[in-house]
Amino acid sequence: MIVVAGIIVVSLAMLSGVVLQVGDWLQHRRSAQVRADAGAFAGGQLLGQCLDTSKFTAGQAVTNIHEMAKHFSGYSSAVPGAPFNPQFGGGSVTQPTFASNECSNLTLDVSLTDSNIPALMSFFPRTTIHSFARVQLQAIQIFKGSFPLAIPEVEPKFVAATFVDEAGGELSGCGATGRVTGTNCTYLLAKGATGNNLTPWTVTASPNLPAVSATLGKRIGVRIGMGAQPGTCAGTGGNDNWACFDASTNSQGALMLRDYAAGSGGAAQPAAPILRSVSPSNSCAPGFAPQFGTSPFVSDAGGATTCSVGASARVDFGTGATNPTLAKASGGVKAKVTATINGSTITLSPAAGSYDAATTTWLWTPSSGSATVPVSDAGSTSAYPITMSWQEQDGTEAGNTCTTAGSNKCKGNFDGGAAVGRITSATSNDEGPIKLMSVTQGGVAAYSLTPGTKTVNLEIRIQSSLGVTNPPVLQALRLTSNGGGRTTAVECDGPGNAAFDNSIINGCQTPYQINSSQICPDPAPPAGPADCVPTKQGNLGVTVTKALDKRFGNSCLPNNWPDYTKTGDLRVVVMMLTDFSALNGAGKTQVPVVNFAAFYMIGWTGDPCKSPWPFPGSEPNGGNIWGYFIKYVSLTQIPNGVVCDPNQITPCVPVLVR
Repeated sequence: MIVVAGIIVVSLAMLSGVVLQVGDWLQHRRSAQVRADAGAFAGGQLLGQCLDTSKFTAGQAVTNIHEMAKHFSGYSSAVPGAPFNPQFGGGSVTQPTFASNECSNLTLDVSLTDSNIPALMSFFPRTTIHSFARVQLQAIQIFKGSFPLAIPEVEPKFVAATFVDEAGGELSGCGATGRVTGTNCTYLLAKGATGNNLTPWTVTASPNLPAVSATLGKRIGVRIGMGAQPGTCAGTGGNDNWACFDASTNSQGALMLRDYAAGSGGAAQPAAPILRSVSPSNSCAPGFAPQFGTSPFVSDAGGATTCSVGASARVDFGTGATNPTLAKASGGVKAKVTATINGSTITLSPAAGSYDAATTTWLWTPSSGSATVPVSDAGSTSAYPITMSWQEQDGTEAGNTCTTAGSNKCKGNFDGGAAVGRITSATSNDEGPIKLMSVTQGGVAAYSLTPGTKTVNLEIRIQSSLGVTNPPVLQALRLTSNGGGRTTAVECDGPGNAAFDNSIINGCQTPYQINSSQICPDPAPPAGPADCVPTKQGNLGVTVTKALDKRFGNSCLPNNWPDYTKTGDLRVVVMMLTDFSALNGAGKTQVPVVNFAAFYMIGWTGDPCKSPWPFPGSEPNGGNIWGYFIKYVSLTQIPNGVVCDPNQITPCVPVLVR
């Protein structure tokens, strides 16, 4: 019995030792994992420095991340103060190791090794424990505390082109390939890769141009629609989810094509001459693809403030291969052609060797005179018609004797004085974000076409209105109204001025999430917070600026720019973004939250301390705020599970993923 009892006592003692030893190992393992997690969390919160390239180099950011991770893993570092989470018990401590390229993959890996852990009893071996933690920056899906503005963003889900007779309606009988269902002549464009802040959209379309008389062409407009729900732009400015351009009229295109009669002959005296094709030109797109230099569509995309424009034309004076400017005795009619653009007259002359027997026309090109149009996104006029006039100064025409005298009656205006072409100088009010536009056939400009179904290649390039730029660009935001009373202000916490003021001062207390459909109401709303937000009506400039004074305590806040990573900086505000077409129309509505964006607020209307950082340019009336869009890292929001994209404006949040 004594022997048995001894065996039992020894066994119990050994079992107790095993239990204690295993418990000690588990405590070491738990401690090591806590230290790795804490280091990854702390260092991961500084991954945002990788995105603030105006303040930190990649090397500086990585050093700061590593030092902070060491500090919270229990190791000495360059961070002031005693380190947190010291090692539990004995053992050999080594510095944490990190994977490389934190600023490339926006991920921090922390590995710890706790080796040579002493045993509680001599017969147990010393052990080594490894721990690992990973924090990754992920894009935000749900945000609480945003500023109550839904800033329109030009990132359309769809872009489409509608071909219209500007004196009628949408063309009919157009080719079916690529055509939007339920429309007669509207085609979806495909998105290309963004370059120089311009995004190309292209399509091969098959408009069916209507028949025209030999002496009178038609104006075919190409109207462009953008938004979340594609449809026709014929006779409409769009709807709550679709915006159409030219926006100033429902019938005119952002670009005009000339529809002229095919054929040859019929212009010999005593008949009047016949205008066939018209080819516009411009000098505003030297840095872009060649097709934009022969386009009648110009803009400030290349930095121009004025643009030299012109036009050439194929005209039949009935003289065949004989130069029509020669005297009647030599087979000509002493012909003259002029083009007028924006009040300036350009003299055209037949180019040597340009006779085309198939159309019995000569190509008339500018020989003297010039025309310019202003180029400004803020301009009030975008359409500059091209008209053309003719004279025959020898022979007879319509019963009149043609002469070089000022009383010559052998003259007239092609197309009865109506526009035979049109220069479009893009403005934000009329063409919206469209900056370049071209129509070609086989790589050749095609702004004059004959009746029938034609295959043309249409390309537009649109400019995004928002984004993080390098170097940073000071940008202004306004409580804009679209003319229908809609503003960018939103009632994120319910109706009433008191709720709106409070949301400016303290941020929206109601969380919202990104709407992937870009439509309100969302046809398939996700679980959780709403993804549509109601707009607020009225003249809100004074309301906003007064509330901003309250938010910032009527004091001169420190301006930490370009370091926007300081915790608690009140100048950092996160705003909702909405599709710009959602603000189309009139009256109160709901708009989709298509994204979030962080903005470092430099100044605002009424800011008592704005003098060191004035408004960029001439400050318009009403409420304005200005600053820089930033790539921001929040610490408390809900991610979408997708790795943060440094090239996208969406804020990000550090997430412990392993």
